[in-house]
Amino acid sequence: MDLFLLFVPAALAGWAVTMGVHCIAPRLGAVVQPNPRSSHTYPTTTLGGIGLIAGMWAGVGAAAVLGVFPAVSWKPLACTLVVLLFC
Repeated sequence: MDLFLLFVPAALAGWAVTMGVHCIAPRLGAVVQPNPRSSHTYPTTTLGGIGLIAGMWAGVGAAAVLGVFPAVSWKPLACTLVVLLFC
């Protein structure tokens, strides 16, 4: 049951932020146009990793509130740093 309580906020936050980014990305110009080497045939928005990081932090926050995971850990910070470096 504890894992489900961690999954729900993580999934909701990840979904909501990803949908928000999907709507905002074209206005920011964060869209990749298909080319002969790409695997997609229509314009694809980027920045979806922001939704993944938001979901991860929501799960970490829920775990910290439930006492399952320490509030301060280097792993979520390292994941966030990787996303910030490559965005």
